[in-house]
Amino acid sequence: MRTPARLRVPAAALAASVLLAILGAAPMAAGTASSTWYVDDDGTVGATSCDGSTSVGTIQDVIDASGVDDTIRVCPGTYPQWLHVGNAHDGLTLEAVSRWTATIAPEQGVAPTDAYLLHVDGANHVRVTGLRFVAPTAAECNQVTALIYVQDADGSVIRGNRFAPMGPTSLGPCGYSEGINLDNVTGAFVSWNLVRDFKSFGIAQVGSSGVIKHNSVRYFHPAYDYMETTAQGIYSSSASGALRISGNVVRGAPGAGSDAVAISTAISVGFGGTFPLVIRDNVTRYTTTSIAFGFMSRMRVKHNDGVGIGIDSGISAALGGNLSIYGNHMTGFARGVRATDTTGDIHFRMNDFRGNINRDCVDQSEGDGTAGTANVWVHNLGDESSPHGICSPGA
Repeated sequence: MRTPARLRVPAAALAASVLLAILGAAPMAAGTASSTWYVDDDGTVGATSCDGSTSVGTIQDVIDASGVDDTIRVCPGTYPQWLHVGNAHDGLTLEAVSRWTATIAPEQGVAPTDAYLLHVDGANHVRVTGLRFVAPTAAECNQVTALIYVQDADGSVIRGNRFAPMGPTSLGPCGYSEGINLDNVTGAFVSWNLVRDFKSFGIAQVGSSGVIKHNSVRYFHPAYDYMETTAQGIYSSSASGALRISGNVVRGAPGAGSDAVAISTAISVGFGGTFPLVIRDNVTRYTTTSIAFGFMSRMRVKHNDGVGIGIDSGISAALGGNLSIYGNHMTGFARGVRATDTTGDIHFRMNDFRGNINRDCVDQSEGDGTAGTANVWVHNLGDESSPHGICSPGA
């Protein structure tokens, strides 16, 4: 079926009437090359707002009818439906009329094979803003794999959304595994989202590049029974280009302890190749590890602040070189920093690793307990070090 933008030409008048009869509502013109559509959970909208008496289909109906660079504005309400944006919808904007008042939830009794609540599949430059995505945790439900899964869709923007389970007391046997998953996406921009009470990853990227900034990834649920032990706040693997992770807050449950760990690693990156990666100005609280990385080069870890729960390391470095760890503060972990025997040419400068339980600074690059190091340590603070001297207590 032809897109609404093309149907505005006189030669397509008959086709336009067929489209409107099927969908039940006309788009509002937003210029010569795009249209703005409204959708409401009560089934009726106006030409330029949520108020009106014109019948309208579901969000998926409007997505299917929309064209390149169109905008779909979702009115306040709850929409139980699985959504798919295919490759014929480049430049689509899916946005709430008012922030967080439009809730997307799985349709009961219906679950696609992959269980992605919103699947952006091959459509470039799609924007998703201001929506609330939820997963059920009680009654008859299926676990949602990802609330938003973006695949082969370059230039995607996921901004200002909220992700959470339904229900105040438990994640239950359902819930959702991942909040946002970017798979083979170039130039993604993920910002100002709130991701709560996931099971595996708050935000994950595999084979992608772009910016992940100013997101809040949290776990405050009182029930930990269904939390997967490897849960990670922000996860990155095999970046396909430059990647920046900055200004995010990743927060677990205070006082969780080793028997009930909510978030294992706040920020985890690996297999970065030779692409530049920056992790800076992030705040992590009450996780076993603040920042962990391996198989990395050309990475800069700068001005991050982490508070642990007495387990593992603030910064855990493995299989890396040509890295700069500068101006970070890590406290409350078993170790402030740990460089394994597979590291070398990592520059640790002006970090504060004081206030950890076992040792503040541990470097095993020349062997555990040996006096040498294959890394560079300059002006780092720490009371207990191995080898001795890589960190100093300070004034």
